[in-house]
Amino acid sequence: MPRFPGLLVIAVIASSLYADGGGGGSLPDPGMPSPPPTLLWAAPVPGVLRSLAADEAGNLYAAGESWTGGDTEALLAKYDPTGRLLWSRQAEGPSRYAAVAVTGARAGYESGEIYAAGSLEGGAASFGNSVRIEGRAGGIDLLVVEYDAEGRAQWAQSTDRLPNSLTLLNALALDGKGRAFGAGTLSFDDEGEPSFHLSLPSPRLRIEPSPGSKGGLVLSLGARGEVGWVTVAEGGSARALFYSLVLDEEGGIYVCGSVGGGELRFGSGFRIEVPGTGGAILARLDARGRALWARILPGKGSVFTSLATDGKEIYLGALLAGRQGYDLGSGVVLEGLPGSRSQVLLKYDGSGRTLWAGYLPSEAPDPLSLAADKSGVYVVDGGVIRAFDREGRRRWSFGHPGGGRFGLILTDGRGSLFVTAQGEGLLPLGPEGGAQLPAGVDYVGKYRLGE
Repeated sequence: MPRFPGLLVIAVIASSLYADGGGGGSLPDPGMPSPPPTLLWAAPVPGVLRSLAADEAGNLYAAGESWTGGDTEALLAKYDPTGRLLWSRQAEGPSRYAAVAVTGARAGYESGEIYAAGSLEGGAASFGNSVRIEGRAGGIDLLVVEYDAEGRAQWAQSTDRLPNSLTLLNALALDGKGRAFGAGTLSFDDEGEPSFHLSLPSPRLRIEPSPGSKGGLVLSLGARGEVGWVTVAEGGSARALFYSLVLDEEGGIYVCGSVGGGELRFGSGFRIEVPGTGGAILARLDARGRALWARILPGKGSVFTSLATDGKEIYLGALLAGRQGYDLGSGVVLEGLPGSRSQVLLKYDGSGRTLWAGYLPSEAPDPLSLAADKSGVYVVDGGVIRAFDREGRRRWSFGHPGGGRFGLILTDGRGSLFVTAQGEGLLPLGPEGGAQLPAGVDYVGKYRLGE
């Protein structure tokens, strides 16, 4: 299944980002101009987490999956600002959540509505409050469920049950106007029916990808789960997979992932030729699902794994394969990669122009997790968290003591940072000590950022 795990493997701890600009050299490293964050609390979680979200009141929402009787079942939990678990909701039936987003008191929403997205994985699933979806044995279908602030399911949306197909969502975002946007993937066997419907509630929307296709999927839903539009990026061997989605302040939609070589058709009005090796893809869509531009970094096995935005500009985490260099345009050049598969942090503006890029001194083979605010970007890279300013200069970094590993990261834009982690033995979570939790327990922590 094309999914990246929420918890990452151990990384080599290092303290700065290295990047080559058009004239060579590296981005300046001012040392540690800002103090690392201070741990406020840590709390165990009842499963494996894939996504975090925070509301304006400081509550934290965590989504993922847990296990019951051998089945993987979607999980959603809510914590108050002090780390107290307010409620936890687990689906009944094979399912999982890969993304969560929460509303504020804004137009089109009632305050505190929570949207969770992922996949329904063979068979029916119930989400409480008489909300249920009849799944199909052996199939995988996309899933979106809305909950109210008390954790009561309001509605669920999925695809019709068709043979030989797979659809799922890996990312979700809300625009404050009553719309949800999701990104993921779909695929059909050559013998399968090359169409499907989004089914609940009406209207039904029919999509017709090519037989045997594997495409990136982007969709919009209204406040009651009604389908707005669906855009599929596909074409022959140019098989796109989308792993992350963010929205900017102007309503731009950004998706990233990987793509195979050949002509990629992005909806009905946009096409791009991808080098035969395939590579990593970043694309921007407008609020109607129309692709405006796409950027490809060629290389078999290369992928953009994660996205974050400060509202105007875009940060990307990438795993780039091979040792070739990259001319990223705008005078930004990455010289030959230091290893056969390297972690890279990049920044783009809303027009797709590269602002800067650099290697992370890491040997972790798994994807980065990113969060951004007006001061810069925060990066989880296995056993280390790093903060960079808007120009790519290191602000601070610290590693999980004793070989523990960090996973997801989220900033609320108001001075708080949330991370998930797992330790080995009784280990302090923060750089200055703090909560100690047993070995093998996944937990979430809240930090206060320094000035």
